[in-house]
Amino acid sequence: MLSGLDNLKLAAHYHQQDDEQTIALREQALLGAMQGQMDHSLLPAYMTPLQQRHLSIARALMLCPKALFAHNPFFGLSRPARQRLADFLLQRVPQLFPEISLIISTDDPELVHHYAGQVLFHSRSGWFSFHNWEDFVSSPEDVVRYYIHQQRAQRDIFSEAQ
Repeated sequence: MLSGLDNLKLAAHYHQQDDEQTIALREQALLGAMQGQMDHSLLPAYMTPLQQRHLSIARALMLCPKALFAHNPFFGLSRPARQRLADFLLQRVPQLFPEISLIISTDDPELVHHYAGQVLFHSRSGWFSFHNWEDFVSSPEDVVRYYIHQQRAQRDIFSEAQ
């Protein structure tokens, strides 16, 4: 059984990614970026959902990918946990790994509003690309306008003023 710390290094060792010293340096950088958010002595099954997400992302980053795709990474987390994960994923990870393209797939408009550099919207009608949040919410496309109309009733993020 592997603790969180051992689990973090496993992929890099398995794929013989780098020498032991380079792996250890990358591991320490990731642990530092998590700023104590993960008790790496625990087995992953006993970690909180936030700790499990941190571990999953860090384990993927140990392989030095060119792109990191995260599907609904904030789903099911409390607001404080979402903020801590957002800080890690959207601020610290790009600082540590500026060469990685971060792609997040989500149906969370609040996340898109605050962090997206580009908005891709998909419906049965097809794909729509927007340069930013403002272009998205002011879209003339009927399917986008319908989605926004539905969301306005449920979320403050789609207020008429925006």
